[in-house]
Amino acid sequence: MIQRIQTLYLFASLVIIAMIFLVPIAHLTYAGEQFVTFRPTGVYDDFAGTLTLSAIPVVILISVILCIYIAIIFLYKKRIIQARLCMINIVLLAGLIILFIYHLVFFMNRVPGVDYSLGLSFIFPPIAIILTFLAFRGSRKDEHLVRLADRIR
Repeated sequence: MIQRIQTLYLFASLVIIAMIFLVPIAHLTYAGEQFVTFRPTGVYDDFAGTLTLSAIPVVILISVILCIYIAIIFLYKKRIIQARLCMINIVLLAGLIILFIYHLVFFMNRVPGVDYSLGLSFIFPPIAIILTFLAFRGSRKDEHLVRLADRIR
């Protein structure tokens, strides 16, 4: 299981996506002062420390993605299913990026004159997409190798 490179790619993706909960996605400023932080659980007011806008779909999607990563890692003997789940996870990660952008734009439209700076968490899903694609390619290569060995016998 661990000796396969795609398992390492998948584990790295799992850790990267789990880190989204620790690092803010974006900071929104108004007139040069930071006043709102966008986290996966919602948009928080920095002065009052209260939740301004809830982002429950983001939390649900991240949780589903993490569960699929765990399932993919333990399905190392079923390479075809592993490859299919990798592609499903890539689509879900693309949806997560779209959801991030949607919530950011939605809040910026509610409060005019807001400037934003993206946090480190915004680049985690594209990195996870690349790593998941590499794991997909490795699973497909392993399956091709097994079929080739079966044909030779």
